[in-house]
Amino acid sequence: MKSILNIGWLTEAHAEPVQPIELTQDSMSISAAPMAHGAGHSSCDYMHLALNMDLTQVTHHFTPGLPVHWLPMAEVVGKSSEPQFLVREFLTGKSFLHDRQLDKKLHDGLAGSTFHLFEQIDLQIWLDSGEDVEMAMLKMDISTLYSLIGEATAQALLDGLNLGKAQVTSLQRVPPEISRLLHSSFSKHLAGSLRRLHAQAKVLEYLVTLTEHFVEGKGNRRENIKTQVVRELREELQRMEGSSPNLKELAESYGISTRTLNEQFKHEYRQSLYSFIAEERLKTAHAALTRSRQAIKVIAAQLGFSDVSSFTKAFTKRFGYPPGSLRRERGF
Repeated sequence: MKSILNIGWLTEAHAEPVQPIELTQDSMSISAAPMAHGAGHSSCDYMHLALNMDLTQVTHHFTPGLPVHWLPMAEVVGKSSEPQFLVREFLTGKSFLHDRQLDKKLHDGLAGSTFHLFEQIDLQIWLDSGEDVEMAMLKMDISTLYSLIGEATAQALLDGLNLGKAQVTSLQRVPPEISRLLHSSFSKHLAGSLRRLHAQAKVLEYLVTLTEHFVEGKGNRRENIKTQVVRELREELQRMEGSSPNLKELAESYGISTRTLNEQFKHEYRQSLYSFIAEERLKTAHAALTRSRQAIKVIAAQLGFSDVSSFTKAFTKRFGYPPGSLRRERGF
């Protein structure tokens, strides 16, 4: 079985691509990954496990206060003679993913875990420099997944992950305790064959727990999923900065319709999702006007307002005075 993944770096114009590794049972390596000058430093920990599974952990430590919010990081291009099951789990940080093969764009990381089923793959990846990133990636042949948990159960898992088609990318909410299992595969205290054996055990535990969550526990999850989703969403929106998120993409990442998401949010917090986002934007604007000397038109643009006039109108309606008067009070 032949599977090739080529990784090219977008961080430096002349960075060398990752050299192909001959995948054998003994493959295990730790290497540095290139970063743009002054942006920080990265590392990549790779293991090839039994049953033709590849496990990778990548960490990116960013220099505080970088002027660029989203940094281009890598492109992944590959093909296989058999469908591949690929998982990207984030412990910290966020990324923006462009699946050029499917022309699909996703915000993953804290927003969700990304799952791929592919024979050909073509991805571009950007990382949010506001927080260090730690990401684990697991790849295996689909036949390996079938042999590990059975073909019927494996197919049920793929259906639960919205991977029912032969070529698809899906963003799913995975409980942190499940995501952490994959990250715990990389032991800092073991070496050699013991380190690989530990990783193999943790990967199997991750697959079992993931299957229980998306297959066995499906009925129980549905009873509480709406409440869990809106609570997680509210926390996520409070962490966001800048312009309003795409509600359709947010809803898709939580596996729920935009209408249902808004209705459940209103039921939980007595406020529509749209009103909450507008409120958070204006609070952010008020804080920016108080703490910085940025021009009002710049703040308005960063928060997604089409022009200063609409921003001033919304700000005045919310706080009872125009943004300019707040600046004058503070002598800006």
